[in-house]
Amino acid sequence: MTDDKKRVEQALLNFHKRDLREIKKLSGRGKKNKSPEREVAMACVSWLESNGFIGNIYESKATYDPRRGVYRQQAMKAGHADWAGVDSSGIAAAVEFKAPGKLSTFNIDKNFLQRQFIINRISIGSFACVVDSASLLSSIYSHWLSLSDRDERIKYLMSMLP
Repeated sequence: MTDDKKRVEQALLNFHKRDLREIKKLSGRGKKNKSPEREVAMACVSWLESNGFIGNIYESKATYDPRRGVYRQQAMKAGHADWAGVDSSGIAAAVEFKAPGKLSTFNIDKNFLQRQFIINRISIGSFACVVDSASLLSSIYSHWLSLSDRDERIKYLMSMLP
């Protein structure tokens, strides 16, 4: 085989390797992270529904559009909580889910809008929190319910933010 043929063959092989990596990345295959936040979300939503809450999970992050090759912003405003709804008493509720052990990421600069959203909800008397497990959610909600004074509830939820 001539040097030119070897060079062209190697270039094609490299192109196909890069193309395969891009296809795997776009399809979600080859991910190392098994979505621990999603597991927390499913456990928490199950707990919420079994305790009389009505609500939905909301996606506010940008998604990749492979046809255009760009990230597109969803209709939901950035910073919206992962789950929002009402409890059995009709009180508004918002929950931000974090992967186990990752509550501190709530305080990083890029999550400023998330933090503002939760703080705004708490300050108007809604139930809002950031959790990394269904047991933490249960504990926060139980204690919050035991408080009768609105100002005490607000102060408690603010103290429970990471």
